[in-house]
Amino acid sequence: MIAILLISVIHGELENGLDYYLWPEHKIPMVEIRFIIESGSIYDPDSLWGLAYLTHRMLERGVEGYSYLELRNEVERLGARLSFRTGREYLLIQSRCLSRNLDKMLKLIALLILKPTFPESELEKLKTEVYGQIKSQDDDPFMLGFNQFYRTLYQSHPLGHRVQGEEETIQPIQRQDLLSHYNENYLPDRSALVMVGDFDTTAVKSAIDILFGNWLSKERKNIEKTKTFDSLRLAVVYRDLSQVYIFYGNQGISRLDSRFFPTRIGNFILGGSGLTSRIATRIREEAGLAYIASSWVRSGIYDHPFIAMVQTKVDSGVAAFRRLKEEIECAMAGISTEEIERARSYYLGHLPLTYDTYRERADILVAIHRFDLGLDYLDRVPDMVRSVGKKEVESALRDVLAQGFVLVVVGPVTEEEVRYWISQRR
Repeated sequence: MIAILLISVIHGELENGLDYYLWPEHKIPMVEIRFIIESGSIYDPDSLWGLAYLTHRMLERGVEGYSYLELRNEVERLGARLSFRTGREYLLIQSRCLSRNLDKMLKLIALLILKPTFPESELEKLKTEVYGQIKSQDDDPFMLGFNQFYRTLYQSHPLGHRVQGEEETIQPIQRQDLLSHYNENYLPDRSALVMVGDFDTTAVKSAIDILFGNWLSKERKNIEKTKTFDSLRLAVVYRDLSQVYIFYGNQGISRLDSRFFPTRIGNFILGGSGLTSRIATRIREEAGLAYIASSWVRSGIYDHPFIAMVQTKVDSGVAAFRRLKEEIECAMAGISTEEIERARSYYLGHLPLTYDTYRERADILVAIHRFDLGLDYLDRVPDMVRSVGKKEVESALRDVLAQGFVLVVVGPVTEEEVRYWISQRR
């Protein structure tokens, strides 16, 4: 089924380097649109964390011919949806519209990307909104720990700071800073347009060329790779809570690394498969030491972390951390053939359900572009899953989990108490 669908995907590139991916499908009169630009928070200047986030969110606050309110009203009039996602490595504009309004929606998206006005009055309003987002994150123990994990892991590297920045780094940002960031980072050869749904490919290709063909490209600086380390890095964030949140992990691996897929299979076994994973079974179900116990491997062009997380009672913190550390060490020691087979079966059974809707197909094409997976990626995945054996998974886990670790604890505990946890043995 997947192979038949992918035959329909058309990949092209304009002379300025803009990639486009078109997946025509005429089941329903809708179109999903994605526009991705490699301009995430890693491109923030050192003193202006949050600049990429503000620049991205300011795109809709005013474009040539439309104020913020007028633009939103026009999107609503077209029966469309428009949203924005800013990550550490990229920004994404997401839209869905009726097929009959596709031409108008594409023109609006082109205005967002090529003709933003960055009105100063809207910038001050947006800053206030972002201050609220930051406070909300800092009031959430999970998000507080998650952001602290990145800071402790990456330290001075641009991956380390919060995507939204901090209040003290956002406050001095001015309109000219937005313009400078926009001119330096919004480039066609760092971008891609994805469309899935009911449209005429000839007409759409012509529209893409007309709307984006004159967008100029130029050189841009590259970000340094992250550096590995061997020792334990510790951060304790005191909060008067009834529970503790434990984050334990390391630098992980790049999505471009050949070991990424075996690592993801290994993490499925370790903590990524819900209540059936090793971490959840042994820490939550058998020992009763945690409300939540899981792990995940994040994906990116740069090394993104492996993170295991446990939420537990304060007096269970030391036992829960010890069990978590033991499970990670056991995973490095070996994985059973039965566990590998279960992970394979899950991925093979889940795969056809993952790309059933226009939205899901648009998202996989974004991933195919970002990580240069090739249009035959979905065809290759089943064989990739079947070819991952015990040896490959164990080798990948040993490589990834042998790096230095970060421990972040949020809750009513002190650094001295957490260092006591670390010193404990069975």
